[in-house]
Amino acid sequence: YMIPFNKPYCSGRELNYIEEVCHSTTMSGNGDFTKKCQTFFEQKYGFKKCLLATSGTDALEMCAMLCDLEPGDEVIVPSYTFVSTALAFLREGAKVVFADSSDKTPNMEVKQIEPLINPKTKVIAVVHYAGVACDMDAIMGRDDKLIEKLSLAHSQLGGNFALIVSTPVPAIIATDLKSLERMGEKKLGIPCIAIDTTGTNYYDKGEEKAWYRLFERFAKESFEKKDGKIGIIGATPMETGYKNSSSLRNKLESIGLHNFVIYSMGSTIDDIQRASECEKNIVISLAGLKTAKYLKDKFNIPYEIAFPFIPEDIIKKASDYKDKKILIIRSQFAGNELRKQIGNGKNITCATWFMQDNDYANDGDVKLNGEDDLYELIKNEEFDLIIADSDALSLIKDAGFKGDFIDYPEFAVSGRIFD
Repeated sequence: YMIPFNKPYCSGRELNYIEEVCHSTTMSGNGDFTKKCQTFFEQKYGFKKCLLATSGTDALEMCAMLCDLEPGDEVIVPSYTFVSTALAFLREGAKVVFADSSDKTPNMEVKQIEPLINPKTKVIAVVHYAGVACDMDAIMGRDDKLIEKLSLAHSQLGGNFALIVSTPVPAIIATDLKSLERMGEKKLGIPCIAIDTTGTNYYDKGEEKAWYRLFERFAKESFEKKDGKIGIIGATPMETGYKNSSSLRNKLESIGLHNFVIYSMGSTIDDIQRASECEKNIVISLAGLKTAKYLKDKFNIPYEIAFPFIPEDIIKKASDYKDKKILIIRSQFAGNELRKQIGNGKNITCATWFMQDNDYANDGDVKLNGEDDLYELIKNEEFDLIIADSDALSLIKDAGFKGDFIDYPEFAVSGRIFD
């Protein structure tokens, strides 16, 4: 199947209009339909005057003529475009300089344009390709509006660094986040981090990017190791169900840990900067695994996978079923830890709505891509016990489940917390 280059829109009256033109006295240039189109654009967009060109090439050539270019002047054009984009300016004697495409779209973006600008640059010819607009705010220098707002917030609230988290719109138009970082740091005088979240994935993909970017930006210096110091990576309320760091600290101390830092829960940028002091890292979520690998490569800090935050009453209740067939629905590392605590893992299936790494999955573990996956899993398997957030209970019952159920709240599913 060939994907068409484009699909022209037809309203159904085109042939009638063509017939009307053929019966008129003006079949080319400034006829009734031309005037109607010009009036439409003038009224809709508030233009003082609109003149239609016969083609995009003609429009570009007229623009080039109006730029008053001289030999030696430079015009920056995209490297991925129709030939007329460059030829229009070559006709006027200008030197054409090609800007490379973004790594996300065929369009050019600020980081490709900036190095090409010099005193000879007179024009930047921006092309919006395939319905995807270039980031005109960045190209036209309008990012200063965002930076001014960021500066105002910093003056009122303070802070040791600034974080810019994007939305689906910047992702679609390929906003140059690196340029925003540089502009923010120059204006605020503090480190600035931008993260390209797109709004198309679950929370854990955003967490993964945030963890990695924070440590990549701040954990640069090698410090002397501190005996027994352990870093806890990935312990957010979304993962653990606890919003207070004191609850997490109590859990860790109950298993004999005392010299530790829980990154993001009661920690500071200084803790991240001194990450190399840790003798070991404990990763409690798949979102933190990439960061742990980074710290191992950079500072030779070993890491292990664990999840020491499961409520004791859930472990106790579930242990009574260790010889039964069990389904655990939870984030991967939490589910694996609960399976380990119950014992007899060959009868226990772990499923998750979120990220899953096959290196940490047992045979039969399931990545749930939607409610239908869970419905089919329960319908086709005879589980004696299901451990999951009770928000899924109605779906579980609809699938015909007749066994026992243990409610294990998962904040990312229901918003319920333990403290």
